[in-house]
Amino acid sequence: MTAQETRESMGILRAIRAKKINDGIISEIFAKNGGSQKGYDFNRLEAAIKEIPKPSDLIKIGSMTYEAKEKAKGHRQIVRNKYLG
Repeated sequence: MTAQETRESMGILRAIRAKKINDGIISEIFAKNGGSQKGYDFNRLEAAIKEIPKPSDLIKIGSMTYEAKEKAKGHRQIVRNKYLG
């Protein structure tokens, strides 16, 4: 898998890591639609992907590392994490 393919399918890979998608679900999608995805309702899949929490950003200020967590839409809180150094 190339880096470009990985970037384009990051949501699916996160869903696989969160154990929301597996080979059984994918084969079920293809079996119901005769191998085609046309006409399939992706709402369940999109909802599962949106449930995956977004990782926090790391900010380095001087020699300290901070974590920026999103508290509300457009508002981040910066917190020092003692485990990051």
